[in-house]
Amino acid sequence: MDIMPQADGHVLVLPREAAAEIFDLSEEGAAACIRTTQLVAKAVKAALNPPGVLIAQFNGRAAGQTVPHVHFHIIPRREGETLRPHGAVPADPEKLREIAARIVAALSGTAA
Repeated sequence: MDIMPQADGHVLVLPREAAAEIFDLSEEGAAACIRTTQLVAKAVKAALNPPGVLIAQFNGRAAGQTVPHVHFHIIPRREGETLRPHGAVPADPEKLREIAARIVAALSGTAA
């Protein structure tokens, strides 16, 4: 979970492999990231039922990358909902736990 989410349910996927940008990942690491991102995005969709899901990944400062480690943003989207500014507002920890539990349940196949 992103602790300063742009929308409720904003999740981050990070590879175990050390890499600043996607270009630095091994083929295996990149493939694992895409598989995991797809898996988590499906769980976000199942758990939160958004009409859309934004998946983003930034490479380099000019592209908006602020953390020097490759990662993917999975952000549920709803029409008319404005994204909160990135890194601006810390989430309520209890709300994060509740949303995370719903996503984990979807990953486990136990979502209601």
